[in-house]
Amino acid sequence: MSDDDDVFLEEAAGSEWTPPPEVRLHNGERIPVDSDFFHAPPSGLGEIVSAQSTLIESKHPLSMSVRMMLIVGVSGAVLFGVAAAVPLFAPGPDASTLGYFFGVLAALATLGCVIYFTRFKHTCNYVGKAGIAEYRLSGSRDASPKAKVLLFEDCYDVTTWQLRQYVNGVYSGTQYKHIWRDAEGDELFALKGSFRSEQGTPKAVSPFWFAIAAEGHWNEFAFDRMVKDFESQGHLDFRVNRKDMVRVGPGFLELTFGGKTTRLTPEDIKTLSIANGSFTIHTKEARWFSSKGKFGFEYGGMGNAKLFLFSLERLAGYTFS
Repeated sequence: MSDDDDVFLEEAAGSEWTPPPEVRLHNGERIPVDSDFFHAPPSGLGEIVSAQSTLIESKHPLSMSVRMMLIVGVSGAVLFGVAAAVPLFAPGPDASTLGYFFGVLAALATLGCVIYFTRFKHTCNYVGKAGIAEYRLSGSRDASPKAKVLLFEDCYDVTTWQLRQYVNGVYSGTQYKHIWRDAEGDELFALKGSFRSEQGTPKAVSPFWFAIAAEGHWNEFAFDRMVKDFESQGHLDFRVNRKDMVRVGPGFLELTFGGKTTRLTPEDIKTLSIANGSFTIHTKEARWFSSKGKFGFEYGGMGNAKLFLFSLERLAGYTFS
């Protein structure tokens, strides 16, 4: 998961946690019996509905001496192996120099791989009905985990973004990003990463499922709050980036972009669709040669986009195509 820039706070080692039988992995599968949840979830998350840990009970960090032996031994073997092989395949006066040059490059690459694959770095994360949390453990089982917690009550909305990448028509991977923000638009919690599954079903261990489960239960929490907001205000506001907004009310839709507000009813709308990650609205006065009557904004830039679609149908009375 590529969220290394996020702020994780140091937290004293807490008691381990045993998942109840009804709690599943974030993708809905059963939690493996040897999963080691090295830190219990905070009480503020409410009822825990899913959880996952990359650590298993039998896993222990390698000692520093063993790691050094592996690093020096494997990297050294690669260095001398490549240095000896190059002159055999490319004989010449500079073959030995080239051999050691490529040997050093190969050894450095191997060094990085050995350090990466022999490290002790694990995460466990939780999705509750009132929030989410993730703990990171590095170096030793006795180390103090680093914690990051989001309580849904502190959050205003979430933006989601997903991009399937293709190279010469061949699928090469999917990137995703889920960001929870407060009322001022400041980032509170981010889950970002990538996976390889054109069908959108990566392996159970993928952090993608943590993001999906977190968004799903956030939407449940936000829906209940949305109902209360509508009862008190008579409309619902959805943020589009920091400055723009879409308001949905009974039988109307208001779009505020660049300081200008346009009010539409279902009768004014010719088409409303989602394609290529964008919402596009054409009113009945729209013309192909003019921008008048045309509105568009990115799905990934709108807060609570899924709830927006729901409210658009239930409140404004319009079904998008």
